[in-house]
Formats: sequence, structure tokens, C-alpha cells
Amino acid sequence: MSSPFRFKQFIVHHDQCQMKVGTDGVLIGALAEPEDAASILDIGTGSGLIALMMAQKCEGHITGIDIDPASIAQASENAQHSPWASRIEMIHASVQEFSKQHPAAFDLIISNPPFFSQSLRSPEPGKNRAKHDADLTYSELLSATSVLLRSNGKACFIIPADARTGFLQIAESNGLHPAGETTIFPKVGKAAHRCFLQLVKGEVVDYKVSELYIRDDAGALTHSYKQVCSAFYLD
Repeated sequence: MSSPFRFKQFIVHHDQCQMKVGTDGVLIGALAEPEDAASILDIGTGSGLIALMMAQKCEGHITGIDIDPASIAQASENAQHSPWASRIEMIHASVQEFSKQHPAAFDLIISNPPFFSQSLRSPEPGKNRAKHDADLTYSELLSATSVLLRSNGKACFIIPADARTGFLQIAESNGLHPAGETTIFPKVGKAAHRCFLQLVKGEVVDYKVSELYIRDDAGALTHSYKQVCSAFYLD
């Protein structure tokens, strides 16, 4: 059984979830800025981690959806035991079906999507759904995001760095325009392995580009990474 992950203001149990709490989820939750978003959607919520991080950051209503019933059940429990239970709703649904029922309903959409497409699959179907794109391709994800977002709404994703170009091409074809990105490096001297992307359904006013190194050349967490995550679990 996986131990719960204790953040400063909430606890995340993830032993029933296919996707455990990890660096990608923490980073997208830390980097995404909800600002004055009144309605937020977390696609593929898993344990509910990102939804909880958004609830800590803003006063909006957060909806988490996931195709895995066990994950939604645990995400619901995590939300109910948080300080923001009244503002978080968890729904068992695929984003493909959910988007048909809730067009133009959200100011902000966030997702740490499954991204393995060619690698060896697990014999467990749940893990495949969480980590592989068989049930949710980038095209399906971005098409649904475009439908779900209100005009001038924002979407945030964390994806493999080598998928950036293709992902942005699909985004543009769905009317989603890049508004900012952070290239993420696992360690100083290593190649980038993730990219945090912000997309806008509307006109882009200011495009922001940055870099973030998780560990220094000695293997210690960098000051920048600690600073990004400090509101949640690092000082």
C-alpha cells in the first residue's frame, strides 16, 4: 500500500489510483495559475492532486474527471477531507463524453495526460489508461479541451519535451494558441524531459518562456524548484 502524501494544507491518499502522486502532477499544479478562474476542470484527475492544488490557489469551483472508477472514488475522499470540500466535485467520465455535455463551461482546464504511445504496455488495463494514450490521444484531448473552454479560456498541460512540436500543431488546429511554456530539466547537464504548456482559446497577448531545473549537478533539489513548490510542500 502506498503511503499518503502529506502536503502543507492537505493529504493525498493514492493507493487505489493507477497514477500515483509524482513530480509531473506536482509541477503542473504548482506552475498553473488559476488567477480569477471561476470554473476549473482537471482532466484525468487521478488522486485529485491537481484539483486540490487549484483549490488551495483560488476561490473557483473545481471539477475533476477520470475514466477510472477507483481513482474517482479515492479523489472524492481526498477532496471531502480537504479544507475545500464544498468547491470540489469529482465525476466518473471520459473527457470525450463529458465535453459533449459541458460545452464552453470552463475558464481553466488542466491535465497531466497519458503520453506513452509506443512503449510496452502493462498487463493491467487501469495502468494502461493512466499512462498510455490508447483511451485518450492528444488529438482527442485537445479537441475536447477546445469544446470545453470558454472564449479566452486557458489550458495547461505537462507533456514529454520531445512531444512539444506535434502537440502544439494539434492544439493550433483546434483553435488553441500557445501563450507560454516552461522547459523542465531533471538535472543540470541533462536534456529536457518535460514541457509545461499554456494554451489560450483566443488572442495571445504576452508569450512567456522559461526553464526549470529540478536538481543541480550534485543531485540536490534546486532553489528554483523548491521555490515553485514552496506553497505546497517545500520551504
